[in-house]
Amino acid sequence: MDIQVISKSCVKIIITKEEADNFEICFDNFEKDNPETKTFLGYILAVIDDIGIINSSQDKISVEIFEQERGDLIIYISSSPHEDESKNELFPAMICSKDPLEIINFLESNKFSYLIIKESTKLFFCDEIYCLTFNCTNNSDLPENIIFDEALIAKTKEYGRIICNTPFETLI
Repeated sequence: MDIQVISKSCVKIIITKEEADNFEICFDNFEKDNPETKTFLGYILAVIDDIGIINSSQDKISVEIFEQERGDLIIYISSSPHEDESKNELFPAMICSKDPLEIINFLESNKFSYLIIKESTKLFFCDEIYCLTFNCTNNSDLPENIIFDEALIAKTKEYGRIICNTPFETLI
């Protein structure tokens, strides 16, 4: 089992087919009501708590699981930060569209916004969708279609093809 820290509130866990069999988990039966899944997640959350990444007793946890061709599992576990602790912190965000003009319109409408950290902007192409990743403050006044799921953003950065990592100001 390989545990990789992706950010301060997200980890990626890679489990081989043999390790998954030992834990009696698989992609098809990985559900929150499954006793084997509960046991496995309890063990993993204890390990992550010890590392200091996610406080499973206080944070809201989300889990995403993906199966590889050989039966290996990739699991992303992320947490939502506390609102009172995170008012001025930066958070990863992403907007996705099949139409690159929608991304350009988003950039143009936010060109004077310092709530989006302009140097953090990167454009990816993943599964025939354009994904613009950036950092923003929690109190940003952003459209509803903004994605804040750190595991999904990390997956996009890992598997997507980077098209542009030019600073925000020169993109528009």
